[in-house]
Amino acid sequence: MLPHRRRAAGVALRRNAEWHKRLMLCATVSILGPGVGRLLPMDFFGAFAPLVMFGVLSLFAFAGPVFDLIKLRRVHPAYLWGVGAILISEILIGPLAFAPPTMTLIHILRPA
Repeated sequence: MLPHRRRAAGVALRRNAEWHKRLMLCATVSILGPGVGRLLPMDFFGAFAPLVMFGVLSLFAFAGPVFDLIKLRRVHPAYLWGVGAILISEILIGPLAFAPPTMTLIHILRPA
């Protein structure tokens, strides 16, 4: 699920507070990447930078489900959808970003 779709789901379910607050938290976590990347010394991590970024974003993504597990003794289904979508998008970013069709498109669109 794309970040705008997570926000749309959160807005659509705004009258259902239990779903709304969890989906909005997931939407917020899904756009943390650029900000976290600027805060962390990514050059220091070298080739492990994508793995570090995945780990940091996963920590943020799992904070809500862990809180629910401690407080409610169960994970709300909204987190299954939201965190699942975050993890799938994070896993697919690298392979899709560096796939030959994507690289060809970048070379076409990049000014000389």
